[in-house]
Amino acid sequence: MVVGVVLVVVAGVVGYLVFNHKSTVTEVNTTAKNAEIPLLERYSTANQFLPEKLLAVMQKCNGKADEYNKQITVPVYKCSVAYDEKQILSGAQIRWVPGADAETARNELESGKATRATDAPKISRKTIREASGSQPEVGMSSAKGSTGFVYFYYPRDEFTVYLQFSSKMPSEDEVYSYVNSLGIEAKK
Repeated sequence: MVVGVVLVVVAGVVGYLVFNHKSTVTEVNTTAKNAEIPLLERYSTANQFLPEKLLAVMQKCNGKADEYNKQITVPVYKCSVAYDEKQILSGAQIRWVPGADAETARNELESGKATRATDAPKISRKTIREASGSQPEVGMSSAKGSTGFVYFYYPRDEFTVYLQFSSKMPSEDEVYSYVNSLGIEAKK
């Protein structure tokens, strides 16, 4: 009898935690589309799931989605890098995809499709960490001698952030170091 009561209580708590998550999906503020303003002014709920250090980097964000992004088939928003203390982002762009399109963007990044490489053996892919609770999935994909990406996918919040490297993809060690410096835990 006591075991049954304990199981019911545990099931109730787990159910509450799983199903009582309030969605952080919101509309993108597209006023002053070409002005560069902080991500929080563009997407007001971002501070509910993105770490402060990542938000600090995303201070110059445009409000016009690139509908014809060459790498990703869904509308993508862009941010300029506000600072780069580790000097890893030179030549990189930060992009983000909110709402229902976030999963499509993640799938195209994870699969290597976004690299536009035509020869699958030339695509390098790695999941750095799986999504867990409020922590994002972190992964990277690149094509030899071409474009590379590091992405953060928040499935609960329907939000993908990715870094696009057009010239030189950083080493795996640099990626781990940089991801950790943004407040996202990544361990080898």
